Amino acid sequence: MQYESSMKPKGVNSSFVECGTLDTPNGSTNGTLSVIGAVRILTCNVGYQLQGDGVIRCEESGYWSVTSTCTIIGTSSFIY
Repeated sequence: MQYESSMKPKGVNSSFVECGTLDTPNGSTNGTLSVIGAVRILTCNVGYQLQGDGVIRCEESGYWSVTSTCTIIGTSSFIY
């Protein structure tokens, strides 16, 4: 569910937004912060390789900027 300002209790700062749980298939991230500006570094499990820079940020939109993934070693992203 997307957070809407009309849903916040009185007195709660509307600028406080969290990105929520970060799903990292075949890998893990450091840290536990999920507020705007939080940065996590993606590390891949054994047998997987990092695609991207590994930096994931909690954006002002309340979503994680996931531009990195862990892919199994030996697979290719070529389109046939």
